[in-house]
Amino acid sequence: MTVSMSDALAMRTNLYTEYRTDPEPGFDDTDNTLGVSIVYSFN
Repeated sequence: MTVSMSDALAMRTNLYTEYRTDPEPGFDDTDNTLGVSIVYSFN
């Protein structure tokens, strides 16, 4: 998802989920990664 904060700045977020069908003992079957970025436009 990208949200404009001004004409030149935007904030971008994403959520990535990886699923494993046969995880090692003691590990979860899903891993989640949250990404947050600030984007600057030079236009």
